[in-house]
Amino acid sequence: MQYSFSTVYMAIISSNILLILIALFFLNKKIMINMGYKLLAIFIGFCFLRFLLPFEFPFVIRVVLPEWLSLIIVRIRHPFSTFAGYDISVWTILQVIWVIGIMVGIFLYLLNYKRSNYKIMTSSLDVTDNEQYQRILNQVCKERKKKNNFRILETTGIISPMASGVFKPVIMLPEYMEFTDEDLYYVFSHESSHHFHHDLIVKHCIALISIVYWWNPMCYILKRKANSVLEMHVDDKITFSNPQMVYNYLNCLMGLMNQAMEKSIKNPLTGKIIGIDMVLMNERFSMLTGAKEKKKKLLNIAAFLLAAGLFVWSYLYIYEGSYIPDEIEENTHRATEENSYAVLKEDGTYDVYYNGYFIENTDSLECYSSEIPIYTEKEFLNEKP
Repeated sequence: MQYSFSTVYMAIISSNILLILIALFFLNKKIMINMGYKLLAIFIGFCFLRFLLPFEFPFVIRVVLPEWLSLIIVRIRHPFSTFAGYDISVWTILQVIWVIGIMVGIFLYLLNYKRSNYKIMTSSLDVTDNEQYQRILNQVCKERKKKNNFRILETTGIISPMASGVFKPVIMLPEYMEFTDEDLYYVFSHESSHHFHHDLIVKHCIALISIVYWWNPMCYILKRKANSVLEMHVDDKITFSNPQMVYNYLNCLMGLMNQAMEKSIKNPLTGKIIGIDMVLMNERFSMLTGAKEKKKKLLNIAAFLLAAGLFVWSYLYIYEGSYIPDEIEENTHRATEENSYAVLKEDGTYDVYYNGYFIENTDSLECYSSEIPIYTEKEFLNEKP
């Protein structure tokens, strides 16, 4: 696997196209319901993997870009100075800024996570031993054949029930809310499912991807729509698409929403203005009520093939520039199929020769014409003097 400027922009372009499609699917309720959360999750999974692995594989096919695009790439990649023996280009500077942004993002994420945990502990009352809470939570865990190792907290500064803690799970209940036994059953079913399905780990992974690509605004869509799909998954597993269960579950959600909208949170736990995410709730309600609608299988198959095809295409092809501007070409020698060739070594690098002379060993030939011959070491020894 190789990492380069070309592999990065291929990862960004393909992932952003998938994220645009996901956003469009969510805008149309009929399409969203027809596709279902599972197919939407596959789209998001492709995006996540593409962002996670911005590399080039040995089977890649190189395609030369038009001259006007090649000029832009050359301007970004061509060194304009040297420092401590290293070539400095626009791409070098961008990588430095990128890495600094990642480091700052990780620091802030860990800092906010630590502060949030501290606020939870100092703004909560441990009610784990409450008889009503324990009785219903034990029932939920027993039905799922899982161990009840949850702490239950009544917390100020939150507007709706929440789950926290990857290894030491906590269910937080807003201290102002009143719950019936049925409310608690659905609340505990929902929040415990996030833990049992490892949703918090998924959210942390997606948050990490968003930190790595902090400059890409499309990552906001990735985080938001991944959260929607996780909620839809839990909703479905609780109700089993049973009409009566869906009705009772929606009644519970509506009751909690009404309580939340009547409450003003003066000191929110996160330090930000909080409220009910009506867009998310609308998406969840639509998916729940439309779960029994007949699916258009051909449309779903076509959507899956589109996502899979785009994912494979982004790894199969690499689009590279080959044009050299006149002011650069005056001081350089163009490598062509007539005067140059490359030798692929066992470690995956290339020895490049110009007019029969060795000029460099490189990890990638992206800066060279795609037409120059490439030999294996065996072919080189047999065919070259």
